[in-house]
Amino acid sequence: MSNYRSWDSEHVYVLSSSHKTNTDAGSKDQIPGDDSIATFLRAADPVSMATTFAAIATYASESETSTPVQYASDAWNFDPARDGFNHSLSNSQCEEAFPEYYKEIDRAAAFWKDEKISQTETNITGRTGVVRAMIYDRQLYIIESHMDNSPGVYDLYRAMAILGSLNRVIVADQGPIPNIEFVFSVSDVEWNPAPAWTLCRAPDDETHWVMPDFGYWAWDNTVVGSYDQLLRELEDKPTKFSQKKELALWRGADSNEERHNLLQAAEGQQWADIEAVSWGSPEGFVQVVDHCDYQYLIQTEGNSYSGRLKYILNCASVVLMRRPSWIESFTHLLKPNGPDQNIVELDSFVNLPETMDYHLSQQQQSERIARNAREVFKDRYLTPAAQACYWRQMFEKWASVQSWDPKPWTIEQRSSGEGWHKKDWEEKVWHGVTYELFMYVFPFRINDSSLFCWVQIRADDRVPG
Repeated sequence: MSNYRSWDSEHVYVLSSSHKTNTDAGSKDQIPGDDSIATFLRAADPVSMATTFAAIATYASESETSTPVQYASDAWNFDPARDGFNHSLSNSQCEEAFPEYYKEIDRAAAFWKDEKISQTETNITGRTGVVRAMIYDRQLYIIESHMDNSPGVYDLYRAMAILGSLNRVIVADQGPIPNIEFVFSVSDVEWNPAPAWTLCRAPDDETHWVMPDFGYWAWDNTVVGSYDQLLRELEDKPTKFSQKKELALWRGADSNEERHNLLQAAEGQQWADIEAVSWGSPEGFVQVVDHCDYQYLIQTEGNSYSGRLKYILNCASVVLMRRPSWIESFTHLLKPNGPDQNIVELDSFVNLPETMDYHLSQQQQSERIARNAREVFKDRYLTPAAQACYWRQMFEKWASVQSWDPKPWTIEQRSSGEGWHKKDWEEKVWHGVTYELFMYVFPFRINDSSLFCWVQIRADDRVPG
């Protein structure tokens, strides 16, 4: 059994878990107790995992249906301390608080405005790392999912995090939600050009809709943990730029030319706390929350975009990076120059020593960049409230270019008998399962010996036993 307590009206914390696993003693998958859902989900016992996660999901959903925050007057302005974790802002409040956030959604909607999206384009046969889902009458359904279950691939965890984010938004929203059917991809890069919600896109990729990534829900507790909890822990970190370490920090794998150039440029520099690390080894790791102890933070891309950027932009530090090759939901808000500058952009990390020498000698300018970053990202566009508003805007704009009226069932003709005894009738056949049942059952139907986990969810999956 797991014990729970409530932090506030929106959060549940796992205090302890006395579950058994099927692994040998000393295995990295043995987790006697942890306060992170993401880490707990690595446990091998499916019954414990299913029961715990379903209880958490149910508790959180029920909590978020509570009465919305009441404000003293009709004059409202976004206050990050009061509203930053509020997933129930009205549409007008979303527009007022985050007017510049929806550029990516507007771009995708404009691209599909004339052609419209057809239901046939939601076919995911033969693809992996994708989920076909539907929102109907404020209920989230999973119609079909294709997950890669290879060692070291995190499709399922990512999908569960995205679905958790979607369900939280649906439950918390106080207004109408359109009925939509859609596909989302959890791959670092989605190469299939069919319209889908993706973690990022290349600049020349016009067909995909960029969504908030899985990290806004949670990720591996050894490095990050729950996004909401990370933001709460950041409140205990230094807020003044002068109180931070006068160093530049980076940790990551030496996996591409950009990172290799960074490591070479930083070698032997007094301002550098920059090291390559190996995933799976604790040596050299720095928790994301502890990145915020440093004045300067280095951002590099990986296989595609790097999920680290949203975390370090919450630090009120100076982020140094090359121009992004991959576009996320907030990429257009990065300002590399001018009075609103909130990052430092480099042509190449070969030039990092000169750039660092300049900014170390210009502390007031560096502090202004860090302050701008805090105001734009930590205090506004990277808040949980902003992500909820972004998701809801995606629902609306996707619905505006959707060419069919989705339903989680079809009416099918049935017959039995022959001749005078023949009977014909219509039967409503449900497709897919609800989010609640999916989270309770599906993650534990994976065949460990298979390379790919492919699930076509049937109507009879809805029936216990």
